[in-house]
Amino acid sequence: MSQLDIVEPAMKAYKVVWAERQYLLRLAMVPMLIKFICLSLLTLYGWEAEFLKGVLIMLPSYFAEGWLLSHLIRLIYYGHRWPFRPTGDMDADMVTLAHRARGVMAGTLTYVLTRYLVDGFVGAMQAAAIQAQEQVTDVPPEPSFGSIFLAIMMFSGMLWAFRLLWLYLPAALNRSMKLFLSDINRFIMSLYMIGIWLMSIVPVILVFHIISGIVFGPEAEQINAAQIMIFNMLRTVGDTAIWMLSTAAMSYGLLTFLSEKHRT
Repeated sequence: MSQLDIVEPAMKAYKVVWAERQYLLRLAMVPMLIKFICLSLLTLYGWEAEFLKGVLIMLPSYFAEGWLLSHLIRLIYYGHRWPFRPTGDMDADMVTLAHRARGVMAGTLTYVLTRYLVDGFVGAMQAAAIQAQEQVTDVPPEPSFGSIFLAIMMFSGMLWAFRLLWLYLPAALNRSMKLFLSDINRFIMSLYMIGIWLMSIVPVILVFHIISGIVFGPEAEQINAAQIMIFNMLRTVGDTAIWMLSTAAMSYGLLTFLSEKHRT
């Protein structure tokens, strides 16, 4: 069994994204434009707090982002690039093209479904938290054993369910998602995946906060329309970078581990 290393996959992710920066930037231009438009609509109509409308508005960007990430996975694992370049052997090219199209479509649809469910769940939790905060009294009630136990169970369930976010990885490779889940059914795999995810995204988040602090300054209440548009652009670039890096890191860490497991 492979050693569960969280540093090496993150390092490989940064290396491949940097090495393929020109190709990935060309691939990400349209998805980032779609994401920027969707975010601008959210802020324009003030729908950030309305999670159902927000998820529906962001749906086109989920499709574009899933298409981008599916191509990134196939680049890392198979060396496939977009657009497809035929070799001249029509029969072989048709088989390869069908395999690639099926993988990209499956990866995109799986990514859209998981993002839709996750964003909807997060939005519902935020709405419940806001409602609970509005109903709080001056003397908060002491937590009962039942509420503490329920909170622990929910937290454990969310840790276990973290692996479900990455079902688009085997889907993009035309692999069995059922086999994928059976291979990572141990609880430690969720912790391993969370470690890889954090190692790949924390540097980007830090850079994003530093740039945001420089652009907006300490007086956040005086943000104007131009600054909001700049923030949406930064968020678009930052979110895209986070998803590409985390997907690449998970591809190197998790899928490489699984392939080695199947060979033994």
